[in-house]
Amino acid sequence: MGGLEMWHHSPGSLPVLRTLSPNGVRKLAAANPTPLKIPVSTIEDRSKADTIQKGLVLLQVAWMALQCITRKALGLPLTLLELHTMVHVVCAMVMYAFWFEKPLDLRNAELLNHADFGDVALDEHTDFYPRRGNMPEYKLSWVLRGNVKEMFGSSNSLLTALLFVLPLVYGGVHLSAWGFEFPTPAEGACWKAACVFIALALVVWWLVHWVCLFAELVLLHLCGLDLEYFTDWNLIVTGRVFFFVCMLCRLYIVMEAFVSLRAVPIGVYWTPSWIQTIPHV
Repeated sequence: MGGLEMWHHSPGSLPVLRTLSPNGVRKLAAANPTPLKIPVSTIEDRSKADTIQKGLVLLQVAWMALQCITRKALGLPLTLLELHTMVHVVCAMVMYAFWFEKPLDLRNAELLNHADFGDVALDEHTDFYPRRGNMPEYKLSWVLRGNVKEMFGSSNSLLTALLFVLPLVYGGVHLSAWGFEFPTPAEGACWKAACVFIALALVVWWLVHWVCLFAELVLLHLCGLDLEYFTDWNLIVTGRVFFFVCMLCRLYIVMEAFVSLRAVPIGVYWTPSWIQTIPHV
């Protein structure tokens, strides 16, 4: 989206048009909320999609989900590509449910007049305008030891839970293809291994994280050995390895979903006739 823009005046330089960060918008709203009250009609007029277009997208993805569910209920086989697509179809439906009223592809920003906000508009703090590369530096051990509150102010338990739950769901749904017919046994074994790794990688790394911390504390109290540096680098290496392997597993799932189409059961080509009467692309 275009967002909100304002001319940024710095001493000794020409004014620069800058996009406001969320913190910048909040500060301006606290000073004078009136200029920020943009009419809904103005936003909707700039949107590249209306309710009909969004409804057609939902109808298409709903048709895809319905025909897969119906065929499975009738005992017909599904392809790996259909299963993989279903995961993203469900995600698309959830996103559209939350973002149905969100305007699409707003490229032109709303220009604000800095004179409406007084001295607040002259704020040059790093959180007023989004700048890349201005993240403060933190000790690596803070990141590894989960000191989120010290780094970012607060932690969100919901986001933390989703961080663990979503990979479990993603890997679990793909693992439901356990009984599918694969072109070769090796491809089936690789598919299952990839799904299990994606589902459990973060959980295993989290357990390794706490085991290392516990071992570090035990050795520090019993033997006087300070292994904090070793523990931190051990977590870095294992984290990067897990991340790299997880990306390979995701890539394999996508590739195998298409490659497996070379040898599929004949039943995947049959669809109940009544489903074809529903408008779709």
